[in-house]
Parts: sequence; structure tokens; C-alpha cells
Amino acid sequence: ASQALASARAGRVGTFQGFARTAKGTPKWWDVVVTPVFDGNGNIERLLSISRDITAQRRLEQERERLLQERTALLESTDEGFYGMDLHGNCTFINKAGAEMLGYAVDELLGKNMHYLIHHSHADGSPYAEEDCPIFRAMKSEQGSRLDNDVFWRKDGSCFPAEYSSHPL
Repeated sequence: ASQALASARAGRVGTFQGFARTAKGTPKWWDVVVTPVFDGNGNIERLLSISRDITAQRRLEQERERLLQERTALLESTDEGFYGMDLHGNCTFINKAGAEMLGYAVDELLGKNMHYLIHHSHADGSPYAEEDCPIFRAMKSEQGSRLDNDVFWRKDGSCFPAEYSSHPL
């Protein structure tokens, strides 16, 4: 709040978010904009403050964070590998067990196309076209699939037998 006021006093718009109670004592979160109002000579005549109640938004953000922490704890509590992808096949999350199986650090996989990294070839080394990939098909058809005789490829170029299921969320 102090920085927003200082900005407005210096002739710039200042913003902040903060917690305060209403006149009736109701606890609220506020998004506040503090703007200088100039007189006809270009001098700051007063400051205008506009506050918007963002309590519901803050609650949703807190709930989202709680759910994210819960999901992360659940995924990290298993020895099984789990990962998720966006509609382009890029990794949006992966648990530590999954990354370790593949020989990667988690950061190395996030945002990367999983087919090209870990499912690009059949066990014999022949190319595995993305459109033929059961994981890709499950994502596009919105129907899950399960395989117990496939391979995934590690960072070091070796492959290992993989049993997996793929389901769109």
C-alpha cells in the first residue's frame, strides 16, 4: 500500500492487493488502484483509490493451490511413473519416479513433447509415428487405452519394457 501511494504521489498509478475488514467488520481481500488526479496546471490535486473485492478469487486460488499440493503429494507417494500432457503432447507434469525411470530430471521433461522423447521408436528401433501411438490416439479420441507390451526410451538411448494406461482428462 505504501509503494502504491508513493507511486501515485509521484504522478504514476499505483496498485496493490491486501487484506482488510469492511466497515461492518467483514474480512475481505482487495485489489486496489491508486491514481493521481491532476488540476488544470498539471499538479496533483488529490489521489483517487478504487478497490475491488477479490475475496472469492483469492479463495479459488487457495483451493487450487491446496489441490495442486494434494495431487503432487499423491503422485510423489508412489513408485509408479505418472505424467500428463497437453493437447500437443507436451509434458505438463511428471512425478519424480517417472522422470527417474526415463533417466531425466523433472525439469528436463516439462514442456517437452513426450512422444519424441520417450516413445519415438518400437522395441526393434523402427520409427513409431505419433499418429499410430496409443497414447496419442487416446488423447485425440477421448477414449482410454492400456498396453502391457510396449517400450519407452530413456535419455541415454536405451529402452525398457513398459506397461501403461493412457486416459484423457
